[in-house]
Order: sequence, then C-alpha cells, then structure tokens
Amino acid sequence: MDNEPPKGKIINKPIKSFETAKGSVYTYDKKGKTLRYKTVDQELQEKMDITVFISTDEDTRAKIFDAYTRPNKFSFHLVEVRDNNPVQIYGLEDIENPENLKFGVLNIPKNKWAFYRKASLTPTMGAVVYERGNSTKDSGKFIHHLGHEVTKINY
Repeated sequence: MDNEPPKGKIINKPIKSFETAKGSVYTYDKKGKTLRYKTVDQELQEKMDITVFISTDEDTRAKIFDAYTRPNKFSFHLVEVRDNNPVQIYGLEDIENPENLKFGVLNIPKNKWAFYRKASLTPTMGAVVYERGNSTKDSGKFIHHLGHEVTKINY
C-alpha cells in the first residue's frame, strides 16, 4: 500500500486522513477534530470533539463491540489520569498530557471497569477508533461512536 509508512520508520508528516475496515474515511480539520464520511451510506457525519485510538487484540475488540451493543449495562469513558485520579475528557481542549489518556468501559451494574486501556490521539494500523462530541443537530446532546480498525493512513 502506497500510503503506509515503511515498518520501523517514523513519519513526521501530518496525517491528512485515515480509513477503517468498514470503509469510513476520517479527515482532520485545522483544530485536530475529525469528520467521518461513511462510504457505505455516502453520508458525512457530524464533526466530533475528540477522536482516539485503542490498540488491542481481536478478543478484546470483540468484548468492546459487545459492550457497545448493550448501553444499559456498559458505558464508555475517555479519561486522563492526573495524580492517580481519572478526569473525564470531552474534547481536545480538556487534555493536559496526551500520554495519560485512557479509554474505559464501565460495567454499570457492578460499578467496575470491564476494560481500561491506553488511548492515543494518533491513528495506528489496526487500532480501534473511538470518537465523541456534542451534536449540533440535536441541541448539544452528547454523542459517541465506536468505529472499526484503522486500515489505511494518508499523509
């Protein structure tokens, strides 16, 4: 694939866009927020306040997607750990140290983390996409989207 960096080589060019296993194309605006174009539906989605990437194995990916289908039992959280305390992150402007970002799935009835993993602001091949924001179409209502694995990165 032409647009993938050679293995072991670090690319210092800005990322223009990335694509996922289901054909969605995400582009970045000047502030680092993403727009998702669903090629399957030929539909442009709302701009999100933050997009992160979770590198994980296939079994854990399946558990995340299973939790996503049961919103009454599981909730998704993006936090930054500060002084050993998780602080909710709602947008890029909330981040103090991107190295401390975590993505978590909370089992609501048990009030216990079902899954807690490092999150990154930079896409990597195979990482799962998670984005969140406030809807401009629905009176500022909170929205989130669990995307599929990154399959292509365009510089």
